[in-house]
Amino acid sequence: MKKMVFLVAVMLILNCFCFSASADNEVSVQIPDYQVIIDDSLVYYADSLYPFLNYKGITYIPMTYEYARALNLTTGWLEGTAFMVAYNPCDDKLPVYETMANQKYNTAVVPKGYNVYVNGKKIDNGSSEYPLLNFRGVTYFPATWEYAVNNFGWKISFENNIFRINTVNNTAFRYQLIEKRENDAVLSLYYDKETLLEDGSIDYDYITEYYSLDYSTGNMVQLDNYVEKENTIQNTKFDVTVNDGCVYYKDQKLDGIFIEEAKNDYAKPDDVVEAEYTVSAYTSSVYLPLEVVDVNIYTYNYGENGNWGRKENHTFIKSNDTLIPLGLFKTVENVYELNGDIYFNTVDYAQTTFRHYLQNRRMWKLSKEGVLTEISYGDYNSIKIIGKANGKLYVKCLWSPENHMDYAPYSVSLVNDGYYTFDGEGIRLVSPYVYSDFDIVSGNGDIYAVNNVADKITKCEINGEYY
Repeated sequence: MKKMVFLVAVMLILNCFCFSASADNEVSVQIPDYQVIIDDSLVYYADSLYPFLNYKGITYIPMTYEYARALNLTTGWLEGTAFMVAYNPCDDKLPVYETMANQKYNTAVVPKGYNVYVNGKKIDNGSSEYPLLNFRGVTYFPATWEYAVNNFGWKISFENNIFRINTVNNTAFRYQLIEKRENDAVLSLYYDKETLLEDGSIDYDYITEYYSLDYSTGNMVQLDNYVEKENTIQNTKFDVTVNDGCVYYKDQKLDGIFIEEAKNDYAKPDDVVEAEYTVSAYTSSVYLPLEVVDVNIYTYNYGENGNWGRKENHTFIKSNDTLIPLGLFKTVENVYELNGDIYFNTVDYAQTTFRHYLQNRRMWKLSKEGVLTEISYGDYNSIKIIGKANGKLYVKCLWSPENHMDYAPYSVSLVNDGYYTFDGEGIRLVSPYVYSDFDIVSGNGDIYAVNNVADKITKCEINGEYY
Protein backbone atom coordinates (compact mmCIF):
# COMPACT_ATOMS: atom_id res chain seq x y z
CA MET A 1 0.00 0.00 0.00
CA LYS A 2 1.17 3.52 -0.73
CA LYS A 3 2.61 5.43 2.15
CA MET A 4 0.02 7.15 4.31
CA VAL A 5 0.29 10.92 4.34
CA PHE A 6 -1.61 12.14 7.35
CA LEU A 7 -3.30 15.52 7.46
CA VAL A 8 -0.76 17.03 9.81
CA ALA A 9 1.97 16.21 7.35
CA VAL A 10 -0.14 17.48 4.48
CA MET A 11 -0.67 20.76 6.31
CA LEU A 12 3.03 21.25 6.87
CA ILE A 13 3.90 20.37 3.27
CA LEU A 14 1.24 22.62 1.78
CA ASN A 15 2.15 25.59 3.91
CA CYS A 16 5.81 25.25 3.05
CA PHE A 17 5.53 24.01 -0.50
CA CYS A 18 7.54 26.08 -3.01
CA PHE A 19 8.05 25.81 -6.75
CA SER A 20 10.90 26.86 -8.92
CA ALA A 21 9.92 29.69 -11.24
CA SER A 22 11.07 30.62 -14.71
CA ALA A 23 10.30 33.75 -16.67
CA ASP A 24 7.60 32.12 -18.76
CA ASN A 25 5.43 30.96 -15.82
CA GLU A 26 5.43 34.09 -13.70
CA VAL A 27 2.25 36.19 -13.65
CA SER A 28 1.38 39.56 -12.16
CA VAL A 29 -1.22 39.53 -9.35
CA GLN A 30 -2.52 42.14 -6.98
CA ILE A 31 -4.03 42.27 -3.54
CA PRO A 32 -7.70 43.27 -4.03
CA ASP A 33 -9.11 46.51 -2.67
CA TYR A 34 -12.58 45.05 -2.15
CA GLN A 35 -13.96 43.26 0.89
CA VAL A 36 -14.22 39.48 1.09
CA ILE A 37 -16.93 37.98 3.30
CA ILE A 38 -17.09 34.24 3.90
CA ASP A 39 -20.18 32.89 5.64
CA ASP A 40 -20.95 36.35 7.09
CA SER A 41 -17.41 36.77 8.45
CA LEU A 42 -15.27 39.60 7.12
CA VAL A 43 -11.81 38.38 6.11
CA TYR A 44 -8.97 40.75 7.04
CA TYR A 45 -6.54 39.68 4.39
CA ALA A 46 -4.72 42.77 3.07
CA ASP A 47 -1.88 42.59 5.60
CA SER A 48 -1.95 38.80 6.02
CA LEU A 49 0.95 36.47 5.34
CA TYR A 50 -1.44 34.71 2.93
CA PRO A 51 -3.55 37.49 1.40
CA PHE A 52 -6.32 36.97 -1.09
CA LEU A 53 -5.20 37.82 -4.62
CA ASN A 54 -6.75 39.00 -7.86
CA TYR A 55 -5.66 37.72 -11.26
CA LYS A 56 -7.46 38.70 -14.47
CA GLY A 57 -10.39 39.98 -12.41
CA ILE A 58 -10.83 36.71 -10.51
CA THR A 59 -10.40 36.35 -6.75
CA TYR A 60 -7.78 33.79 -5.74
CA ILE A 61 -7.98 32.04 -2.37
CA PRO A 62 -4.92 30.73 -0.45
CA MET A 63 -5.47 27.00 -0.19
CA THR A 64 -3.81 26.52 3.18
CA TYR A 65 -4.97 23.63 5.32
CA GLU A 66 -6.98 25.98 7.57
CA TYR A 67 -8.62 27.97 4.77
CA ALA A 68 -9.53 24.77 2.96
CA ARG A 69 -11.32 23.30 5.97
CA ALA A 70 -13.15 26.57 6.64
CA LEU A 71 -14.39 26.44 3.02
CA ASN A 72 -15.62 22.81 3.17
CA LEU A 73 -12.59 21.49 1.30
CA THR A 74 -9.74 19.10 1.96
CA THR A 75 -6.35 19.07 0.30
CA GLY A 76 -3.59 16.59 -0.34
CA TRP A 77 -0.11 16.70 -1.82
CA LEU A 78 1.86 13.77 -3.13
CA GLU A 79 5.31 15.31 -3.40
CA GLY A 80 6.51 15.84 -6.94
CA THR A 81 3.46 14.12 -8.42
CA ALA A 82 0.05 15.59 -7.64
CA PHE A 83 -1.85 18.33 -5.81
CA MET A 84 -5.39 17.33 -4.83
CA VAL A 85 -8.38 19.29 -3.56
CA ALA A 86 -11.87 17.95 -2.95
CA TYR A 87 -15.15 19.01 -1.42
CA ASN A 88 -15.51 17.72 2.14
CA PRO A 89 -17.92 19.34 4.64
CA CYS A 90 -16.40 20.74 7.79
CA ASP A 91 -17.23 23.28 10.48
CA ASP A 92 -13.81 24.87 11.07
CA LYS A 93 -13.54 28.62 11.55
CA LEU A 94 -11.60 30.99 9.33
CA PRO A 95 -7.90 31.20 10.22
CA VAL A 96 -5.95 34.28 11.26
CA TYR A 97 -2.32 34.37 10.13
CA GLU A 98 0.55 36.61 11.13
CA THR A 99 0.62 40.05 9.57
CA MET A 100 3.16 41.62 7.28
CA ALA A 101 3.52 44.76 5.14
CA ASN A 102 2.28 43.63 1.72
CA GLN A 103 2.77 45.39 -1.57
CA LYS A 104 -0.31 45.82 -3.72
CA TYR A 105 1.29 44.31 -6.85
CA ASN A 106 3.12 41.00 -6.65
CA THR A 107 4.39 38.09 -8.72
CA ALA A 108 2.91 34.61 -8.51
CA VAL A 109 3.86 31.40 -10.32
CA VAL A 110 1.84 29.02 -12.48
CA PRO A 111 3.08 25.70 -11.07
CA LYS A 112 4.17 23.04 -13.54
CA GLY A 113 5.49 19.52 -13.44
CA TYR A 114 2.76 17.79 -11.45
CA ASN A 115 -0.88 16.77 -11.83
CA VAL A 116 -3.85 18.61 -10.34
CA TYR A 117 -7.03 16.80 -9.25
CA VAL A 118 -10.27 18.55 -8.33
CA ASN A 119 -12.96 16.32 -6.81
CA GLY A 120 -11.07 13.33 -8.15
CA LYS A 121 -10.83 14.60 -11.75
CA LYS A 122 -7.58 15.56 -13.43
CA ILE A 123 -7.45 19.10 -14.83
CA ASP A 124 -5.10 20.72 -17.33
CA ASN A 125 -3.84 23.55 -15.17
CA GLY A 126 -1.17 24.79 -17.57
CA SER A 127 -3.61 25.65 -20.37
CA SER A 128 -6.38 27.05 -18.16
CA GLU A 129 -7.34 30.71 -18.52
CA TYR A 130 -7.47 30.92 -14.73
CA PRO A 131 -4.88 28.39 -13.52
CA LEU A 132 -3.99 27.52 -9.97
CA LEU A 133 -1.18 29.81 -8.79
CA ASN A 134 1.53 29.59 -6.20
CA PHE A 135 2.35 32.51 -3.93
CA ARG A 136 4.70 32.36 -0.94
CA GLY A 137 4.82 28.58 -1.20
CA VAL A 138 1.03 28.16 -1.01
CA THR A 139 -1.29 27.02 -3.79
CA TYR A 140 -3.97 29.60 -4.67
CA PHE A 141 -7.32 28.58 -6.15
CA PRO A 142 -9.42 30.74 -8.51
CA ALA A 143 -12.97 31.42 -7.33
CA THR A 144 -14.43 30.98 -10.80
CA TRP A 145 -18.02 29.78 -11.24
CA GLU A 146 -16.78 26.40 -12.42
CA TYR A 147 -14.73 25.78 -9.31
CA ALA A 148 -16.66 27.70 -6.65
CA VAL A 149 -20.20 26.73 -7.60
CA ASN A 150 -20.01 23.62 -9.78
CA ASN A 151 -17.21 21.84 -7.92
CA PHE A 152 -17.37 23.13 -4.37
CA GLY A 153 -21.06 23.93 -3.96
CA TRP A 154 -20.56 27.51 -2.78
CA LYS A 155 -22.79 30.47 -3.47
CA ILE A 156 -20.79 33.48 -4.67
CA SER A 157 -21.66 37.07 -5.53
CA PHE A 158 -19.95 40.40 -6.12
CA GLU A 159 -21.91 43.56 -5.32
CA ASN A 160 -21.10 46.97 -3.82
CA ASN A 161 -17.39 46.15 -3.86
CA ILE A 162 -17.95 43.04 -1.72
CA PHE A 163 -17.12 39.51 -2.80
CA ARG A 164 -19.22 37.00 -0.85
CA ILE A 165 -18.77 33.27 -0.44
CA ASN A 166 -21.45 31.23 1.27
CA THR A 167 -20.53 27.62 2.09
CA VAL A 168 -23.58 26.74 4.20
CA ASN A 169 -24.35 23.04 3.96
CA ASN A 170 -27.71 21.57 3.11
CA THR A 171 -28.94 19.90 6.30
CA ALA A 172 -31.61 17.71 4.66
CA PHE A 173 -30.68 14.33 3.27
CA ARG A 174 -32.54 14.81 0.03
CA TYR A 175 -31.76 12.01 -2.41
CA GLN A 176 -32.35 8.37 -1.60
CA LEU A 177 -31.71 5.36 -3.80
CA ILE A 178 -34.98 3.58 -4.53
CA GLU A 179 -34.14 1.09 -7.27
CA LYS A 180 -31.21 0.06 -9.47
CA ARG A 181 -32.17 -0.94 -13.00
CA GLU A 182 -30.17 -2.11 -15.99
CA ASN A 183 -29.59 1.29 -17.59
CA ASP A 184 -30.46 3.71 -14.81
CA ALA A 185 -31.11 4.16 -11.12
CA VAL A 186 -34.27 5.61 -9.58
CA LEU A 187 -33.74 8.20 -6.84
CA SER A 188 -36.33 9.91 -4.70
CA LEU A 189 -36.08 13.60 -3.88
CA TYR A 190 -37.87 14.63 -0.69
CA TYR A 191 -38.46 18.23 0.34
CA ASP A 192 -41.04 20.47 2.00
CA LYS A 193 -42.78 23.25 0.09
CA GLU A 194 -43.99 26.39 1.85
CA THR A 195 -47.46 27.78 1.08
CA LEU A 196 -48.57 31.17 2.35
CA LEU A 197 -52.15 31.00 3.64
CA GLU A 198 -54.68 33.84 3.60
CA ASP A 199 -54.30 34.45 7.34
CA GLY A 200 -50.57 35.01 6.88
CA SER A 201 -49.51 31.69 8.33
CA ILE A 202 -47.37 29.17 6.47
CA ASP A 203 -48.39 25.65 5.61
CA TYR A 204 -46.01 22.92 4.48
CA ASP A 205 -46.58 20.32 1.81
CA TYR A 206 -44.15 17.41 1.92
CA ILE A 207 -43.19 16.52 -1.62
CA THR A 208 -41.56 13.37 -2.98
CA GLU A 209 -40.35 13.36 -6.57
CA TYR A 210 -38.67 10.56 -8.49
CA TYR A 211 -35.77 10.88 -10.91
CA SER A 212 -33.95 8.58 -13.30
CA LEU A 213 -30.15 8.75 -13.20
CA ASP A 214 -28.96 7.63 -16.64
CA TYR A 215 -25.77 5.58 -16.28
CA SER A 216 -24.39 6.47 -19.71
CA THR A 217 -24.90 10.25 -19.54
CA GLY A 218 -25.23 11.05 -15.84
CA ASN A 219 -28.37 13.08 -16.62
CA MET A 220 -31.27 13.25 -14.19
CA VAL A 221 -34.80 13.10 -15.66
CA GLN A 222 -37.93 13.41 -13.54
CA LEU A 223 -40.26 10.39 -13.58
CA ASP A 224 -43.84 11.63 -13.40
CA ASN A 225 -45.58 8.26 -13.18
CA TYR A 226 -43.14 6.21 -11.15
CA VAL A 227 -44.63 4.10 -8.35
CA GLU A 228 -42.43 2.58 -5.68
CA LYS A 229 -42.55 -1.18 -5.39
CA GLU A 230 -44.16 -2.60 -2.28
CA ASN A 231 -41.83 -3.60 0.53
CA THR A 232 -41.32 -7.36 0.26
CA ILE A 233 -38.87 -7.72 3.14
CA GLN A 234 -39.86 -10.53 5.47
CA ASN A 235 -38.80 -10.85 9.09
CA THR A 236 -38.98 -14.37 10.50
CA LYS A 237 -38.96 -15.38 14.15
CA PHE A 238 -35.85 -17.35 15.13
CA ASP A 239 -36.08 -19.83 18.01
CA VAL A 240 -33.75 -19.35 20.97
CA THR A 241 -34.13 -20.44 24.58
CA VAL A 242 -33.02 -19.04 27.94
CA ASN A 243 -31.56 -21.14 30.75
CA ASP A 244 -30.04 -19.81 33.96
CA GLY A 245 -29.19 -16.43 32.43
CA CYS A 246 -27.70 -17.80 29.21
CA VAL A 247 -29.25 -17.80 25.73
CA TYR A 248 -29.09 -20.92 23.54
CA TYR A 249 -29.68 -21.84 19.92
CA LYS A 250 -30.38 -25.55 20.14
CA ASP A 251 -27.38 -26.80 22.19
CA GLN A 252 -25.12 -23.82 21.38
CA LYS A 253 -24.68 -21.26 24.13
CA LEU A 254 -24.49 -17.85 22.48
CA ASP A 255 -21.31 -15.97 23.29
CA GLY A 256 -21.51 -12.47 24.71
CA ILE A 257 -25.02 -12.74 26.17
CA PHE A 258 -25.90 -13.06 29.84
CA ILE A 259 -29.15 -11.94 31.48
CA GLU A 260 -28.73 -11.34 35.18
CA GLU A 261 -32.48 -11.25 35.73
CA ALA A 262 -32.83 -14.73 34.18
CA LYS A 263 -30.50 -16.51 36.61
CA ASN A 264 -32.12 -19.30 38.60
CA ASP A 265 -30.88 -17.78 41.85
CA TYR A 266 -31.45 -14.14 40.88
CA ALA A 267 -31.98 -11.96 43.94
CA LYS A 268 -33.68 -8.64 43.37
CA PRO A 269 -31.91 -5.58 44.73
CA ASP A 270 -33.57 -3.88 47.68
CA ASP A 271 -34.86 -1.01 45.57
CA VAL A 272 -36.48 -3.32 42.96
CA VAL A 273 -40.11 -4.33 43.46
CA GLU A 274 -40.38 -6.40 40.30
CA ALA A 275 -37.88 -7.43 37.58
CA GLU A 276 -38.69 -8.79 34.13
CA TYR A 277 -36.94 -9.58 30.89
CA THR A 278 -37.81 -10.48 27.31
CA VAL A 279 -35.72 -12.22 24.64
CA SER A 280 -36.61 -12.18 20.95
CA ALA A 281 -34.71 -13.26 17.85
CA TYR A 282 -35.43 -12.90 14.17
CA THR A 283 -33.94 -13.14 10.69
CA SER A 284 -34.68 -10.90 7.71
CA SER A 285 -34.79 -11.56 3.97
CA VAL A 286 -33.03 -8.25 3.36
CA TYR A 287 -29.63 -9.89 3.95
CA LEU A 288 -29.98 -12.85 1.59
CA PRO A 289 -27.97 -14.90 0.62
CA LEU A 290 -26.56 -14.22 4.10
CA GLU A 291 -28.59 -15.41 7.08
CA VAL A 292 -28.32 -12.83 9.85
CA VAL A 293 -29.82 -13.45 13.29
CA ASP A 294 -30.55 -10.51 15.61
CA VAL A 295 -31.10 -11.38 19.28
CA ASN A 296 -32.75 -8.60 21.28
CA ILE A 297 -32.58 -8.46 25.07
CA TYR A 298 -34.83 -6.15 27.11
CA THR A 299 -34.79 -5.92 30.89
CA TYR A 300 -37.27 -4.06 33.09
CA ASN A 301 -36.79 -3.13 36.73
CA TYR A 302 -39.70 -1.55 38.56
CA GLY A 303 -38.73 0.29 41.73
CA GLU A 304 -40.51 2.32 44.33
CA ASN A 305 -38.78 5.51 43.23
CA GLY A 306 -38.43 4.87 39.49
CA ASN A 307 -38.17 2.32 36.70
CA TRP A 308 -35.18 1.41 34.60
CA GLY A 309 -33.86 -1.23 32.28
CA ARG A 310 -31.52 -1.90 29.42
CA LYS A 311 -31.65 -2.78 25.74
CA GLU A 312 -29.14 -4.96 23.93
CA ASN A 313 -28.96 -6.11 20.33
CA HIS A 314 -26.61 -9.00 19.51
CA THR A 315 -25.94 -9.93 15.89
CA PHE A 316 -24.96 -13.38 14.63
CA ILE A 317 -24.31 -15.04 11.27
CA LYS A 318 -25.84 -18.49 10.79
CA SER A 319 -23.59 -20.94 8.93
CA ASN A 320 -23.67 -24.74 8.97
CA ASP A 321 -26.42 -24.59 11.61
CA THR A 322 -24.11 -22.65 13.95
CA LEU A 323 -24.37 -19.01 15.03
CA ILE A 324 -21.18 -16.97 14.60
CA PRO A 325 -21.15 -13.81 16.78
CA LEU A 326 -20.53 -10.40 15.19
CA GLY A 327 -20.94 -8.45 18.42
CA LEU A 328 -23.15 -6.03 20.27
CA PHE A 329 -24.98 -3.21 18.48
CA LYS A 330 -24.00 -4.12 14.92
CA THR A 331 -25.86 -3.56 11.68
CA VAL A 332 -25.22 -5.72 8.62
CA GLU A 333 -25.42 -4.15 5.16
CA ASN A 334 -24.07 -4.32 1.59
CA VAL A 335 -24.22 -8.10 1.15
CA TYR A 336 -22.70 -9.47 -2.09
CA GLU A 337 -21.63 -12.86 -3.39
CA LEU A 338 -18.29 -13.20 -5.19
CA ASN A 339 -16.65 -16.43 -6.38
CA GLY A 340 -18.98 -18.47 -4.17
CA ASP A 341 -18.07 -16.54 -1.00
CA ILE A 342 -20.28 -13.94 0.71
CA TYR A 343 -18.93 -10.47 1.53
CA PHE A 344 -20.68 -7.89 3.69
CA ASN A 345 -20.20 -4.84 5.90
CA THR A 346 -20.95 -4.31 9.55
CA VAL A 347 -21.63 -0.88 11.01
CA ASP A 348 -21.38 -0.03 14.69
CA TYR A 349 -24.00 2.15 16.29
CA ALA A 350 -24.56 3.70 19.69
CA GLN A 351 -27.94 2.75 21.14
CA THR A 352 -29.90 5.33 23.11
CA THR A 353 -33.56 6.03 22.38
CA PHE A 354 -32.51 6.11 18.74
CA ARG A 355 -29.70 4.53 16.74
CA HIS A 356 -26.66 6.74 16.22
CA TYR A 357 -24.54 5.21 13.49
CA LEU A 358 -20.77 5.32 13.63
CA GLN A 359 -19.56 5.48 10.08
CA ASN A 360 -16.67 3.02 10.02
CA ARG A 361 -17.54 0.03 7.84
CA ARG A 362 -15.81 -3.27 8.55
CA MET A 363 -15.69 -5.75 5.67
CA TRP A 364 -16.18 -9.46 6.22
CA LYS A 365 -15.93 -12.66 4.19
CA LEU A 366 -17.99 -15.77 4.88
CA SER A 367 -16.30 -18.53 2.92
CA LYS A 368 -18.03 -21.43 1.21
CA GLU A 369 -16.75 -23.57 4.09
CA GLY A 370 -18.44 -21.32 6.68
CA VAL A 371 -15.30 -19.55 7.94
CA LEU A 372 -15.78 -15.87 8.84
CA THR A 373 -12.78 -13.52 8.42
CA GLU A 374 -12.37 -9.77 8.37
CA ILE A 375 -10.95 -8.17 5.20
CA SER A 376 -8.65 -5.25 6.03
CA TYR A 377 -5.89 -3.30 4.31
CA GLY A 378 -3.18 -1.11 5.84
CA ASP A 379 -4.48 1.76 7.91
CA TYR A 380 -7.97 1.87 6.42
CA ASN A 381 -10.54 2.09 9.20
CA SER A 382 -13.52 1.95 6.85
CA ILE A 383 -13.99 -0.29 3.79
CA LYS A 384 -17.50 0.11 2.44
CA ILE A 385 -18.83 -2.19 -0.28
CA ILE A 386 -20.74 0.02 -2.73
CA GLY A 387 -21.58 -2.39 -5.56
CA LYS A 388 -20.59 -5.21 -7.87
CA ALA A 389 -19.68 -5.05 -11.58
CA ASN A 390 -17.38 -6.80 -14.04
CA GLY A 391 -17.02 -9.77 -11.69
CA LYS A 392 -15.54 -7.60 -8.92
CA LEU A 393 -16.71 -5.77 -5.83
CA TYR A 394 -16.40 -1.98 -5.70
CA VAL A 395 -15.38 -0.56 -2.34
CA LYS A 396 -14.78 2.89 -0.88
CA CYS A 397 -11.79 3.00 1.48
CA LEU A 398 -11.23 5.67 4.15
CA TRP A 399 -8.52 5.83 6.74
CA SER A 400 -10.65 7.95 9.09
CA PRO A 401 -13.48 6.07 10.79
CA GLU A 402 -15.11 9.38 11.75
CA ASN A 403 -15.81 10.63 8.24
CA HIS A 404 -19.37 11.90 7.62
CA MET A 405 -20.34 12.06 11.29
CA ASP A 406 -22.03 15.14 12.76
CA TYR A 407 -19.49 17.35 14.53
CA ALA A 408 -16.62 15.03 13.57
CA PRO A 409 -13.26 16.22 12.17
CA TYR A 410 -14.08 14.92 8.68
CA SER A 411 -10.49 13.80 8.25
CA VAL A 412 -9.62 12.61 4.77
CA SER A 413 -6.36 11.48 3.21
CA LEU A 414 -6.69 12.32 -0.47
CA VAL A 415 -3.42 10.55 -1.16
CA ASN A 416 -4.85 7.17 -0.15
CA ASP A 417 -8.63 7.37 0.23
CA GLY A 418 -10.78 6.57 -2.76
CA TYR A 419 -12.64 3.96 -4.75
CA TYR A 420 -11.16 0.51 -5.34
CA THR A 421 -12.10 -2.79 -6.95
CA PHE A 422 -11.76 -6.03 -5.00
CA ASP A 423 -11.39 -9.33 -6.86
CA GLY A 424 -11.27 -11.63 -3.84
CA GLU A 425 -7.49 -11.36 -3.57
CA GLY A 426 -6.70 -7.65 -3.25
CA ILE A 427 -7.80 -4.07 -3.96
CA ARG A 428 -6.90 -1.76 -6.87
CA LEU A 429 -7.47 1.99 -7.02
CA VAL A 430 -9.92 2.99 -9.76
CA SER A 431 -10.86 6.55 -8.74
CA PRO A 432 -9.63 9.16 -6.24
CA TYR A 433 -11.74 10.24 -3.26
CA VAL A 434 -14.99 12.14 -3.83
CA TYR A 435 -17.27 13.08 -0.96
CA SER A 436 -20.56 11.19 -0.98
CA ASP A 437 -23.45 10.30 1.27
CA PHE A 438 -23.90 7.17 -0.82
CA ASP A 439 -22.62 5.81 -4.12
CA ILE A 440 -24.21 4.04 -7.09
CA VAL A 441 -22.28 1.52 -9.20
CA SER A 442 -23.66 0.78 -12.66
CA GLY A 443 -23.49 -2.59 -14.39
CA ASN A 444 -20.34 -1.61 -16.30
CA GLY A 445 -18.54 -0.12 -13.31
CA ASP A 446 -19.36 3.60 -13.50
CA ILE A 447 -19.48 5.21 -10.06
CA TYR A 448 -21.84 8.06 -9.16
CA ALA A 449 -21.21 9.85 -5.87
CA VAL A 450 -24.41 11.32 -4.42
CA ASN A 451 -23.72 14.37 -2.26
CA ASN A 452 -26.80 15.48 -0.35
CA VAL A 453 -24.91 18.16 1.58
CA ALA A 454 -23.99 20.13 -1.55
CA ASP A 455 -27.01 18.80 -3.48
CA LYS A 456 -25.08 17.35 -6.41
CA ILE A 457 -24.26 14.04 -8.08
CA THR A 458 -20.75 13.49 -9.46
CA LYS A 459 -19.64 10.83 -11.91
CA CYS A 460 -16.26 9.64 -10.68
CA GLU A 461 -13.36 9.65 -13.10
CA ILE A 462 -12.29 6.08 -13.79
CA ASN A 463 -9.25 5.51 -15.98
CA GLY A 464 -6.72 3.87 -13.69
CA GLU A 465 -4.03 6.53 -14.23
CA TYR A 466 -3.56 8.52 -11.06
CA TYR A 467 -0.85 10.47 -9.35
